[in-house]
Amino acid sequence: MFCYMEDTTSNQPRKRPRRRAAAAAAAAASRIDHNVKERLPFYVKSMLTKIWNDPQAKIIVFSGSGMSVSAGLPTFSGHLYTKASQTYKVKDGSKVFRYDFLKTNPRECFRFFKQLYEKATKAVPTPSHRALKVMEDSGKLVRHYTLNFDDLASASGISLWSRSNDDNDASSSGKTVELHGNICHLVCRQCGCVHGAHKNMKPIPKCKNKHCNGDLRFRVLMYDDMEGSLICNTNPLIHLLPKDVLECNAILWVGISFRQSASCQHFGTVFSALQTTATSQAQKKEQIPTFIIDLNPNGALENLMDGLQMQLGEDERVYAVESTSDEFFQGFVVP
Repeated sequence: MFCYMEDTTSNQPRKRPRRRAAAAAAAAASRIDHNVKERLPFYVKSMLTKIWNDPQAKIIVFSGSGMSVSAGLPTFSGHLYTKASQTYKVKDGSKVFRYDFLKTNPRECFRFFKQLYEKATKAVPTPSHRALKVMEDSGKLVRHYTLNFDDLASASGISLWSRSNDDNDASSSGKTVELHGNICHLVCRQCGCVHGAHKNMKPIPKCKNKHCNGDLRFRVLMYDDMEGSLICNTNPLIHLLPKDVLECNAILWVGISFRQSASCQHFGTVFSALQTTATSQAQKKEQIPTFIIDLNPNGALENLMDGLQMQLGEDERVYAVESTSDEFFQGFVVP
């Protein structure tokens, strides 16, 4: 399955002061609280309850690394950059995720991503991933767009979207769209052929295609990735989002801090689609509610408004929900 990002050159980590201690975040992420609904403002709780109880409800979910925290996987805004900086003795851990690191030190880059691959393959889907599977089976899930590359959505049994060879066919039956790649795949830097990763591979594997023998890399989008077309060869947001927005009743952004500009770009694309949908109807459609679900949702909303250079709030029907991913989904989807 392939994916696409519109502007890989601007897929940058946004440098902001940390808003909470990592230990506190990890402790909160491991806590499952079934009473999350009781802590929400009445009107937000009422909206969400009405959506979940409606058998005809259709929901789009965007997920980030916060959805995989309880599986033991680190977030980009937390331990992942710290580990990278310690391993490679660099002040800014995000440098390990830049294309320059692959270009100048491909063997070490491969080793680092292999460590992430090994950790991801040992992880199991979280209650959030299982809830998404329940949503798909019940018909409530319009689409799950994920910024994660850990393959946990697929491991939970959620169907994957992939574009067929027919450019006129969006192959829209699959529910999960991997916007930033999949660490269980390798891709040839010469011919673009995709191979499966395995635990016994050594840096740097060669392409097995006849007459190729090119170097393989993990199929994960890096910052400023000059080989982004190998990772993402089509834009699912262009092909799927207009139809998805017409179908949905709500949009959830789960476990996304909006510290990376790519996530802000994705939100801007969705927001524009919502505006277009509303104004294109014969009778103007009420704005579809958008919920930002995070341990620090107000901080995420602030990051988002900084990234978009615009104000968002109740007038645009954007609501902040303070919750871990797991407690939110267990509180509403699997009460």
